[in-house]
Amino acid sequence: MTAPLHLQKAVAPASKPRFDARSYVIRGEDPAQLEAIATGYFEQFQPHGPVERLLVETMILAEWIKHRWSRLETQLLNEAPSPIELLKDPAANKLLRQVVGRVASEDRRWFRSLAELRRLQKQRETADPSPQPQENKPVAENWVRSVKSVASPEAAGAQNPVQNGTATGGRHSYGFVKTGPARATPPPSPTSN
Repeated sequence: MTAPLHLQKAVAPASKPRFDARSYVIRGEDPAQLEAIATGYFEQFQPHGPVERLLVETMILAEWIKHRWSRLETQLLNEAPSPIELLKDPAANKLLRQVVGRVASEDRRWFRSLAELRRLQKQRETADPSPQPQENKPVAENWVRSVKSVASPEAAGAQNPVQNGTATGGRHSYGFVKTGPARATPPPSPTSN
């Protein structure tokens, strides 16, 4: 019997997770399919440590077993003369309810493992923020919409039609103004009367 994945880490190389699909397949199932699922999960979640590896393994097996139970449900429905007849037969109905319950159980197991894995990975990332290489991304700049009220072109006195408001009928000038980083403003000084 093969040891669980979280115990195989000491034997397996650190760079490639070891997953023995033969331990989890039954007659009629393809171990290569389970290994492909496992490879995808390990590449996506990149578990660190035995607990995260166990959670990823639990998700892999929950998906695999859910598919197995789903195939059995399909087989039961296909072999029945009709779905109504299947539901009328107490023994078949009980078996179908058990199968549907197992599908739902594996679904819940998958989501619980995913939630716990995400929690652990988030906790690890906040506890040990490793320096990430910065990509050459454009710097996001702050822009705000500016509306300048202008009474009339003559009152503005500027030569530029956008600045003096004539481009907008002499009433408002619209534009966007680049803002800098947030600055602390000093408190207003008391004025003496």
